[in-house]
Amino acid sequence: QKTEGERAMHAAAVTRSDLRRHLTSETLRHMAKIAQAASREKPELADTFRQPLSTANDQEFRAVVRTIATAAEANRELFSTYGLWEGAIEELAREVDALDQVTTDGNAGRRMRTGANAELRSIGSELVSFLAQLDGMMIYRLRDHPDLRGAWNSARNVAWPLPAITAKPRSTPPAEGNA
Repeated sequence: QKTEGERAMHAAAVTRSDLRRHLTSETLRHMAKIAQAASREKPELADTFRQPLSTANDQEFRAVVRTIATAAEANRELFSTYGLWEGAIEELAREVDALDQVTTDGNAGRRMRTGANAELRSIGSELVSFLAQLDGMMIYRLRDHPDLRGAWNSARNVAWPLPAITAKPRSTPPAEGNA
């Protein structure tokens, strides 16, 4: 579940990035140019069709795109006289829906990963408890066999590799007599 959640999150992020790039470089750009031309008749259109900032978060970006899609639909006839290509508004609506879906998919992946992490922590806690119980049972069972008890103690204390610690070189050598 954790891996599937991470994959879903990654796939959603890639798809969302591709959709945003396509929207800003093609669809919204086309709409903005048409709105700029149509602003001769309706000056308020120039402000409505400004592209979202590249730094806008996903929620802000989708809100701006939805506003543009609504305004484009409301001005369809005017835009068609200024060269809006056939199907542009429908394509924009599909892309907004796709953006919403990919956000939902990414959130589902995040929930899946978070749930799996919580479950893994819970299972890890249970395992530690079971191991403590097993250790107590083995110590009691091997009470009359010191050689086996020593082997058990050795087997249960597994040495894990420590991360390498690198010594920092001194910046200045120590003064004479202060070694």
